[in-house]
Amino acid sequence: ASSDNLAYVIYTSGSTGKPKGVMIEHLGVINLKIVVTDLFQVKSKAESVSTLINYVFDPFVNHMTYALLNSQILIINRYGSTETTIASHERFYYLGEKRVNQTIGKQIANTSSYVLDKKLNQLPIGAIGELYIGGIGVARGYLNRPELTAERFLPNPFQTDEEKQQGKNARIYKTGDLVRWLRNGELEYLGRNDFQVKIRGLRIELGEIEAVLSSYQGVNRSVVLAKDHKKQNTGTPSTNYLVGYYVSDNDIDESDLKLFMQIKLPDYMIPNRLMRIDKIPVTINGKLDAKALPDIDFSADESNYCTPRNELEVKLCEIWSDILGIEKVGITDDFFRLGGDSIGSLRIVGRIEMDLDLHVSVKDVFECRTIESFCQNVFKKNCNEKIRKLCDIHCYEQEVSNGEVPLLPIQEWFFMKYSTGMSHWNQAFLIETPILDQDRLEDSLIKLIDYHDAFKLRFKRVGDVKYFQYYDDSVNFPGILPFNHLDVSSLGQSENSVILLRDILTKWQSQFDIEKGPLWAIGYLNGFAEGRAQVWFAMHHLIVDTVSWRIICDDLRRLYDGSSNLGKKGSSYGEWSRCVQSYGTRKSMTEGVYWRNLVRNVCYFNDNLSKNSGTSANRLATNA
Repeated sequence: ASSDNLAYVIYTSGSTGKPKGVMIEHLGVINLKIVVTDLFQVKSKAESVSTLINYVFDPFVNHMTYALLNSQILIINRYGSTETTIASHERFYYLGEKRVNQTIGKQIANTSSYVLDKKLNQLPIGAIGELYIGGIGVARGYLNRPELTAERFLPNPFQTDEEKQQGKNARIYKTGDLVRWLRNGELEYLGRNDFQVKIRGLRIELGEIEAVLSSYQGVNRSVVLAKDHKKQNTGTPSTNYLVGYYVSDNDIDESDLKLFMQIKLPDYMIPNRLMRIDKIPVTINGKLDAKALPDIDFSADESNYCTPRNELEVKLCEIWSDILGIEKVGITDDFFRLGGDSIGSLRIVGRIEMDLDLHVSVKDVFECRTIESFCQNVFKKNCNEKIRKLCDIHCYEQEVSNGEVPLLPIQEWFFMKYSTGMSHWNQAFLIETPILDQDRLEDSLIKLIDYHDAFKLRFKRVGDVKYFQYYDDSVNFPGILPFNHLDVSSLGQSENSVILLRDILTKWQSQFDIEKGPLWAIGYLNGFAEGRAQVWFAMHHLIVDTVSWRIICDDLRRLYDGSSNLGKKGSSYGEWSRCVQSYGTRKSMTEGVYWRNLVRNVCYFNDNLSKNSGTSANRLATNA
């Protein structure tokens, strides 16, 4: 066999996904053998080696090499990955020497190390980046996985001219490990790059939470995971919850444990749930087996559940439950611990105003995170006849939607900024659903359009540049709806099917006319695998914003699920527009000075790009 022949194929752990077959050549194994021979300076054939690695784990090959060569008694921390022929770095620990950090030592012979940022720039000493490894130990790639090979095995941008002439060090492997250079030339290991998760819009490192949890007296080991929880029947995406599993010999008061973590960590890094387990489950090769960890119930904590005591608390619990997608919410349950976020708080405020005709703010939700404190600090301080007679509260009838409506400030800005291509700007989003009854869906959509004023808006030019908006009475569909339908299976399974689908959706949303209409389009897509379907919306930016997507999702779900109507409407779009205009007139003198001072030193970009005739823009469809 020659050095570039295939020595073996070993599959990496499948605990986090589909196993990958890594192809290792003889050259990499031979290099490891030479390194070990030089490393241990083997002299006596009578010396023995103890292997502590399971034979299914690739470092076992390393121990086999030790056994063939014999060894001295020496503790060595060796780092490497399957994709770099087992070992790439090593650190000697001599008798009596203590390990003071997570150093993985220095690279072995014929190996190169690079600590890079996301743009593949090399980082200085002390800066945290991702470790990339080059050299003759780098594997060919993944067996029968060309896409993944191209993603993880990259051309080496730091290959020298000499290496190019010799055909060496042409590729680097993206390890996914976070490290930093130490001043002594060693690398300090800091964790996995893919163990960072996003909670409430903030990226956090799970290892930091585990370190605090494990430092609590009585906790032997711990692991923290971000669990994905689908909010049932809310039309909203799933939410990441932090779950902390810990091992302890004795019972631990979890309220004290949470208090300890609150002192050590910011609020968004506190686990939503804690669970004591007997041991941390591992796979046959000693890695964490996340799938074997017990499931967590993300509903409210039954052991500490407090029932609502009056009609106001009952109604608020229902609103919290609907928006969070949790079946049962108590008055002492923390909104953010249950998965709430800033968008959720906006929806809470909207529902309270719609269902109870009571005015609250997002700040109230953030400061009073339980229903109990919300009622005490918000409503009781502003107690009035509405609250005392909550059961008799009803929304007043909305004014008839017709005639001209003042432009909102953002709409005025739009017409000032864009003089051409005004019908182009729109937002598109998809609602993932099971297969729906098409007639029932169309009937629900007719009611939805009739309910919301914005679907009836049109815009008309006055003179050369001025526009106004008005309600178009002709936007009335007694049983007839401009409705698109597509069976995606008719497009086939080739790569061109994705292009065809994109072209069809682009055509659907490319026919808007802000003066004559339509300013929106709706479609139903079925024929997906596993019984899935999608409801597709596109709406001009003049009549919708991102927060409104959630309202549309909620209302469509309620109508499709059988609600005969969406209840009485509150303030009309016209009333809201006039209120905003009045507010701007009253506050412009006092607040204008503040904002002008605030933006005085702001540098503006050249804004001519959007006015160029050759400017193009892509539309974006988003799951909602």
